[in-house]
Amino acid sequence: MIFVNKRKAFRWFRRYFNMQKTGQNWWVFDNPFDLSGMGKRKMAVHFEYEYVKCWRTGYKERLLTFVSHYANVTIKEASAIINDEDEATIDDDSLSVTEVYAIKRYGLELPYGYKSILDGDNNLANRARSTLTKRGFDLAELDLKGFGYCDEVYENSSDPDADKKNFFGYIIVPCIRAGLLEYYIGRDFIGNYLRYKNPDKAVSGIGKEEVLFNADALWLNDEVLLFEGWADAVTAGDNAVSSQGWTFSEKQLNIFARSPVKRVTVVGDKGYFKQAVQSAMRLIDIVEEVYATDLGEVCVGEEKDANEIGRQRTMDAVKKHSQRITILSGLQLIS
Repeated sequence: MIFVNKRKAFRWFRRYFNMQKTGQNWWVFDNPFDLSGMGKRKMAVHFEYEYVKCWRTGYKERLLTFVSHYANVTIKEASAIINDEDEATIDDDSLSVTEVYAIKRYGLELPYGYKSILDGDNNLANRARSTLTKRGFDLAELDLKGFGYCDEVYENSSDPDADKKNFFGYIIVPCIRAGLLEYYIGRDFIGNYLRYKNPDKAVSGIGKEEVLFNADALWLNDEVLLFEGWADAVTAGDNAVSSQGWTFSEKQLNIFARSPVKRVTVVGDKGYFKQAVQSAMRLIDIVEEVYATDLGEVCVGEEKDANEIGRQRTMDAVKKHSQRITILSGLQLIS
């Protein structure tokens, strides 16, 4: 899993670009890929959320992806470029209080035996990758998101929580926020007793009902899609989040309330449109515009969710079959 050292990333950007900070913690500079836009400072980097975007060309990529494009190298080579920087030369005053806090604190530790999804060439590694590619996922994209797998058994006779900490044979789906690991979901790929295994709350200090998968999207996009499951959110793209259940907790609602997102479209699986509408109704007083989409309108045969129908058909459904949710319309739809 590649975590960006924000101090070193800041040092690299400052060395190569003449940056100026905005009020929203974006650092603007000239887009090196847009020569006609030189002098207009339409590109910006956000170190807390590790994103680079350009208001002029529509470019929007993760920080490491931008470095790889600029230096014409792979993602791993881009990470090495950042790591070669000297973080000691960075003045904390140059960054926002939030950014410095994110640099100095640590998130949840990954489970024992974790390997990045692209690492390893044994049968277990290949099986993990095969499980994901069969569902249509791009492994390079998943690697950027921190996906991995566990190939070692956690055994410690003196640890009463040993079984809870053992994620051997599970794909690890990370929930990252502001560049830090908040939580992770374990998805079996070898026939374990539990299909899904999550960190024990007593061990991790946080439960799945307290987080959103890809929560940073709420700060990086005016409009987001909300799904029940992470696989559908990954399929839909970087502007999609998931709640791991149709019933929101107060902490999940607070994440939406604190974010600047303006429009949320809750996308329901086939047969679950009423649950999607009920979820959407809980967001009415929090988000400016709330919509709900029924994927059942476009599913064929046994198809039931975004992962099964793919990104393009999911986006077509959102475009053609979304309904604005108000208290009145919501009550009519679930009655």
